[in-house]
Amino acid sequence: MSLGEVNSSIPLALEFQRRGYRIVYSTGTKSGFTAATRPVKEGGSKIANPVLPMPVDAPWSAKDFIKNLKVFQPVAAVFTETDIWPNMLAFCKKLKIPLVLVNARMRPSSYRYHRIASKLGFRLLDFFDVIFAASRYDALQMAETVSRPEKVRYVGNIKWDAALLSRWSENRIEQLRRQIGLDPGRPVWVAGSVHPGEESIILEVHRKIRRVIPDALLILAPRKLELKEKVANKCYSLGLPCGFRSGSDKVSGLSVYVVDTYGELMGFYALGRCAYVGGSFVPFGGHNVLEPAVYGIPVCWGPHIFNFKEITEELHDRSIGSLTPDAEDLFLWVRDRLQQTERTEMCPIPSPAREIVDFIHQILESIKPG
Repeated sequence: MSLGEVNSSIPLALEFQRRGYRIVYSTGTKSGFTAATRPVKEGGSKIANPVLPMPVDAPWSAKDFIKNLKVFQPVAAVFTETDIWPNMLAFCKKLKIPLVLVNARMRPSSYRYHRIASKLGFRLLDFFDVIFAASRYDALQMAETVSRPEKVRYVGNIKWDAALLSRWSENRIEQLRRQIGLDPGRPVWVAGSVHPGEESIILEVHRKIRRVIPDALLILAPRKLELKEKVANKCYSLGLPCGFRSGSDKVSGLSVYVVDTYGELMGFYALGRCAYVGGSFVPFGGHNVLEPAVYGIPVCWGPHIFNFKEITEELHDRSIGSLTPDAEDLFLWVRDRLQQTERTEMCPIPSPAREIVDFIHQILESIKPG
């Protein structure tokens, strides 16, 4: 598991823990190991005990790893996203350990490979007892490459649960609001994870917004803190008074507030009436659009959102998110939402992790001996 996979799987691990299961993690990165061993906010407990290094997927290495795992008497092995290791799967299957693939994704190149392999009688995904796809599209593709399509299911992306878990409490949000001196009635929009090249677009849009809504505030969080100097210079050239979180500035009298600290973007998203998620007006691929969405605020993104294609489609279907292909569209989108005094009624936010664990639990109960 990588860092991202560990983080997205935490809600799944918590659901298993609530049902009395012990969690053993295996990760191949240092950052993934750190994430898996740190306490989570729910009660301060660790999600995994122990955390093991991921072995090389060679027959001798996989065999030794599974042999060492037997001391924990595993009742299931859960793999995530694209973690499909043939030797590991084969040894698990030999020991009759149920195999589950969660948040499963299939890249176009992988789809072509699995299609060809399945026609030759080699279906790697057949190792799994059940597959939970990350999107409906992934589910359709995977169903074409297994001998029993009914074992491929789609209940939603568990990144929803991960975003819900990282959502700030109302008390913490209110404390942040007081710290920066923000009037609850002030129209605020947030631009998060802004990349170089996007700051000019966003600040030009905000200048136009201020002509229509003079007291509008932009909270801008650069993806990398080195960008804050460019933001400050651009604000100065546009005549937009700006302040910085690191300087404990108050927002009164400011037009732009720069979040130049780490670990607070989730809280600042909660202060906005709407949000733009960066890395999408430049060809980076976007960032996690679920972070603002879990607060029930409208979210938008630019044309380069290929890393979050399935999730943005789901947000659009739920009337939570929108594509703003250029600066003019972004201006119109933000203006319209800041002029609304009340938040738009959103569709309920899903919690796929609970449904996935319920289903796995039913499988494990049905195969218990006796």
